[in-house]
Amino acid sequence: MKKAMRIVAVHAGDIEDPQDEDWKIVFDGIINENDNLLKQWYFGYSLEPDEDLQINQKWPFILMNSPQGFEFGPGCGEEHFESTNIFDKEIRINTLFTRGKGPEESTYRVINIDPLT
Repeated sequence: MKKAMRIVAVHAGDIEDPQDEDWKIVFDGIINENDNLLKQWYFGYSLEPDEDLQINQKWPFILMNSPQGFEFGPGCGEEHFESTNIFDKEIRINTLFTRGKGPEESTYRVINIDPLT
């Protein structure tokens, strides 16, 4: 059975960046009976702290299945597209997935999955 869910993930920490739970990824997705995301496009946002402004900035994105990644659009700066392996993972609490590649790669942990009604 397919379920529409809101998925929240936080930055889980990397070699160069310590864990920071203020960095979040939030999106709505459809999960199939195997706990995988259906391979289609989803809308969401990244929530990132801006310490200079002392606010959290929201960066909207489209989570794309082909190529697999977050498309942030022209308003986000130089990098518009960041790859991910989330479509290859089961979507469960504590699932880890990556955002970006190479030295810019970050690891995120799923912390919340709520049904959409």
